[in-house]
Amino acid sequence: MSDDNDQEKNRYTLLFSKEMRPMLAASSIGMVFVVSIVIGAFMGVWIDGKLSTKPWFTLFFLGIGIASGIKNAYYFIKKSGALEKAETEKE
Repeated sequence: MSDDNDQEKNRYTLLFSKEMRPMLAASSIGMVFVVSIVIGAFMGVWIDGKLSTKPWFTLFFLGIGIASGIKNAYYFIKKSGALEKAETEKE
């Protein structure tokens, strides 16, 4: 029983170790960027379907999604850079 708890604790420690944080942040950047674009595109297609205004709302919300994705990617990069800088200053 104790061995199972130790293995679980080791997995948790490895997953959230200082070395893994930049990789976790990098993987979330791509996912957030793509999700923002997809949500914007789907909103535009849905509104165009309701109002019969193809392709205007799709293009508009696709642009909003791209801008949001860029903003979120910049935010995550800035945040992860600040975390790394703070960690190196502690050491």
